[in-house]
Amino acid sequence: MQEGTNGTEPLKVSVDGEKGVLSCLLQQPGYTAPICKQRISYRFFHVPAHQDIYETILQWDHPEREVDPVWLKNELGKVTSLDEIGGEGFLKSLYSFVDCSLYGADGVVENYLGYMEDAHRLRELTLLCLDTRKLIADPKADAKSIIAEFENRFARISNGANGNGFPEIKSLAKIVAENVPKPAQIIAGILFQGLKMMLGAPSKAGKTWILMHLGLALASGRKWMGHQCAKGSVLYINFELSEPFFRERAEKILTGMGIEGIPDNFYEINLRGYAGSAEKVLREVQRRIKCIKFNLPLVAIIIDPTYKLMGDASDENAAGDIATLLNEFEKLSVETGAAVISASHFAKGDSSMKEAIDKIAGSGVFGRDPDSIVIMSPLKTDGAYQLHFVLRCLPPKELVAVNWNKEKWCFEPDDSLDPNDLKSKTGRPPKYSTQDLLDVLGNDSLSDREWKDKCDEAGIKRDGYYALKKILISEKRVYQSKADHEKWSLTPSEYKKQNNKLNRSESEN
Repeated sequence: MQEGTNGTEPLKVSVDGEKGVLSCLLQQPGYTAPICKQRISYRFFHVPAHQDIYETILQWDHPEREVDPVWLKNELGKVTSLDEIGGEGFLKSLYSFVDCSLYGADGVVENYLGYMEDAHRLRELTLLCLDTRKLIADPKADAKSIIAEFENRFARISNGANGNGFPEIKSLAKIVAENVPKPAQIIAGILFQGLKMMLGAPSKAGKTWILMHLGLALASGRKWMGHQCAKGSVLYINFELSEPFFRERAEKILTGMGIEGIPDNFYEINLRGYAGSAEKVLREVQRRIKCIKFNLPLVAIIIDPTYKLMGDASDENAAGDIATLLNEFEKLSVETGAAVISASHFAKGDSSMKEAIDKIAGSGVFGRDPDSIVIMSPLKTDGAYQLHFVLRCLPPKELVAVNWNKEKWCFEPDDSLDPNDLKSKTGRPPKYSTQDLLDVLGNDSLSDREWKDKCDEAGIKRDGYYALKKILISEKRVYQSKADHEKWSLTPSEYKKQNNKLNRSESEN
C-alpha cells in the first residue's frame, strides 16, 4: 500500500488496487461493473487519472465484450488530456495488469476492491482526525458539537463504505444534537442551494429568457423578478439555442441589467443536437463539472428545456418516467451541491380554472417533486403574468404580478396589476368530451395503449385523451385494475349509469 499526502500528513493509497479494478473492468465489464457500482464510486480512487478512467468505462454500452481501446481513448479525450493520465502506453498497460483470461474476473476484482476500500477508509480516518484536531484547537470549540460531528463521520466511514454513500439510520435525538445548518438561500424566499426548482409557464411565455435572466442574476448577485439572488457560479445546460443566439440573448439581458462586461462565473454547455436520456447526458455533464475550477462555488445548474432529457422511450405523462427523470436531477444536485433549476410547459387548453400545481403538462410528479415551484399564469394584461409559489422548505409567499420590460429584456414586478386578474381562454368549446372517451371504452377492459389507440382512430388525439382521462379518474368514472394487467374499465357506478341510460333510450324508442 503506497502513501499519498494531503500536504501535512501521509494518506494511504493502493495504486495497485486501483489499477487491478480498472483492469478487470476493461476486460470483463459485464461482470465487474455491477459489483463496482454497488461497492465504490469514483471517490474511492485516489489517483485523479484513475477517477476519469473509471467513470469513462462505466459509459461503455456493450458489457458483453471488452472495452474498445479506441473508444476509451476518444471518450477520455473529451474530459482530459491523454498526457495527464499517462498516455496511450498507460491505457494499454491497464488491459494486461490483471490476466482475466487466466484467472477470470471472479474473485480477482474482489481482492482489488478490498485493497481500495481499506485504503479509502484509512484516508478518510486520517482526514477526520486532522479536521477534528483543527476544531479542538479553536478557542471557541464546543465539545458536544465536535463529538457529534466526529461520531457522524466515523459512522459513515465504518458502516457506509459503499459507493453510493447510503446514509445511516439516525434517532431524532442525534439529528437534533448534530444541528446541521440549513443551506444558503440562493433566491431569497424561493430556493435554497442544493434543492430543486421547477418553473411552469405556458408555451411561448419566454421561458428561456426567464431562465437566462435567472442564471445571470445568480452569477452577478442581482435581482430576478424582484427577488434577490446570492452570487455564485452558474452552469447553464442549453439544449435550445445555438451559440450565436445564446450569446446575443445573454448580451441583451446583461445590458438591461446595467452590467458592463461578462461575468466570468456564468458557464454554458451547448447540447443542441445532443438530447438523450437524463441518465446518460447528466452523467457526462457531472464528469465535465469535475474538470472545471470554478472561481466561486457552483450554486445552480439550469436545464433548458426539460423535455430534451426525456429520451426516446420516455413519456411525460407516465409517472414512473418522470420520477426517473427528476431522480436524475436530484442525483446531479447531491453530487455537485448545486440547486437544479428546470422549466416545463402548461398542458394545452384553458388552465385558468386549474389549481396552480396542476397546470404543468404531463404527469403530476412534475408538480409535486421539486422543492420550489414557480407557476406563471397569464393575466388579462398582455405580457403580464401571475407568479404563484409552491414552496416546501420556505414560508408561503403572496402572489406577485410581473410584466415584460421590453427595454430590459426581462420580467419585473408590477404593483399596478392585480395578480388575481387571470386571463381565461374563450372561443369554441372542446371538440370531444369525457363521454366520447367513455363511448370508446364501452364495456371493455382495455390497456392504456389499447384505449389510446382506439381514441386516436376516433379522432381524439393524444393531448385530448390524457386530459379527458384525467377528468374521468378524478370523477371516479373509470378505474385501472391491478389484477387484470392494469387495464381500464368503467367503475361499477358508471357501468350502472350507462346501462340505465341505454335502457331509457330503448324504452323511449
